[in-house]
Amino acid sequence: MKKLFFFKVVCVVLLVCLTVGQADGQTSKPVNIVVLLDTSNRLKKEGQVQRDIKIIEYIIAHFEEEFVMKHLRKGRRAGPYQHRLDIAIPEQYRAPEIPEAILEKLTIKDSGKGVGHPEFKEKRDALSQAVKDLYQFVQKENPYTGADIWKWFKEDAEFYLKEGFHNYIVCLTDGYLMFNDDIEKELGSGRFIEVGKLRDEPNWKERIIPLLSTEKDFSKHNVTFMMVEINIFEDEEKHIEHTQDYDIMIAHWDPWLKDMGITDIRFMQQLPLTKLEEVIQSFLKQYEGQQ
Repeated sequence: MKKLFFFKVVCVVLLVCLTVGQADGQTSKPVNIVVLLDTSNRLKKEGQVQRDIKIIEYIIAHFEEEFVMKHLRKGRRAGPYQHRLDIAIPEQYRAPEIPEAILEKLTIKDSGKGVGHPEFKEKRDALSQAVKDLYQFVQKENPYTGADIWKWFKEDAEFYLKEGFHNYIVCLTDGYLMFNDDIEKELGSGRFIEVGKLRDEPNWKERIIPLLSTEKDFSKHNVTFMMVEINIFEDEEKHIEHTQDYDIMIAHWDPWLKDMGITDIRFMQQLPLTKLEEVIQSFLKQYEGQQ
């Protein structure tokens, strides 16, 4: 009888703990946010650098309040927070290497030393400053030859995406995936998007050259992907946007991402920053509180 009573008490305690965890917004998996930055000629557009920095600030603020602080408020019993935030920069051909002093500050994760929020604030402030230093560096040294997002997924993504986490990728790019003509010739078909050749073709869907497969499978990584800052080119003489470009780009990106097992996908054209902040918050809240 005593064993039965003890068993019931243990079950009740476990049920209460589970309920409290759900009320606190506890997730079954830690989150890993990867911000993928296209630092190519899209940065030539007036105000784009300031927009990028603001977007990253939104992400950092949400990461702090909704993931890190919710964990730390539980006290020492909660242990180190497992959530991570990384800034990743795809390679740009013929560009000088980004200084290690900048790169080493583009990650936030708990050291496990039990320092808690003071350590987080130090890393947060260091990352924010490193982002500003990064944009100053690339603007000064940038050959604007094109950012190779394809290559990042092929060679680097596996080192950023974490099994056992819910992985978010926020990709800041205009969506075009273009390079200088000589570089495109070296890369060959399937490594870039030939939007210009397709936009005036009525049967463009039949003439698409799909992006080559990276032969990667991230289906076990629980990846949620959002591309923001898609910026449609404007005909400078007619002052008319090439609106068809958006459909052409998505027809390349969407199946390519799905080929890698990334099926939870969103594509966002440029929005007013205040509205974009809401979109980012909603995107990153999608899996909060799920067990």
